[in-house]
Amino acid sequence: RRCRDFGTCAGESGDPRTEGTSSVNVRVFRELIEGKGRLERGSCNRASLHVDSVSSLMTVPLIQGTLRHAHKSSLRTKESAVAADREGDHKNRAAGAAFAASVLPRVHECDPGAAATVVDETKLWAIGTDFARVKGALEGAYGCLGITCEDVGGLIDAEAA
Repeated sequence: RRCRDFGTCAGESGDPRTEGTSSVNVRVFRELIEGKGRLERGSCNRASLHVDSVSSLMTVPLIQGTLRHAHKSSLRTKESAVAADREGDHKNRAAGAAFAASVLPRVHECDPGAAATVVDETKLWAIGTDFARVKGALEGAYGCLGITCEDVGGLIDAEAA
C-alpha cells in the first residue's frame, strides 16, 4: 500500500512507480536470500551486512506511514479537528502516532533533536501537524538510517492519501 502512496513500487506492470510490489520488499527479500546463502557457506561475519541492510530497509515503510499520517493531520484545522473528534475519528492521529513511535528509537539514535520534533508534531492530542517539520526532521536522519530519499519516495496524491 505505501509504495502506491509514495511511488516506490517495483513496477511489475503498468506505471512502474505505483503498481506492483514495493521495491523495498523486493530488496529485503534479495538481502535475505543473499544472507541465507552466506550463512549456508559459513560466512557468518559477511552475513551480518545483510542484517544491517534489511534493518535499514524495514524502516522505510514506517517512515512512509509517519509521513502519510503527518500530512493528513497537517490538513486539520481546529474546527475540522473538533468536528472529527466529536464523531470519534481518532484513527488518523492514532495511526500516525503508532508509525512515529515505531521509528523513533532509530531516529533518536541518529539525531535526538529530530526525534523530539517528530514526537512533538505527532502527538495524539495535536490539533494539526507541521508536516514540513516532520518531513525535514526525518529526512535529516536518512543517511544515518541507511536509507535515501529515493527509497522513501514522495507522497503522490496528498489529497487521496
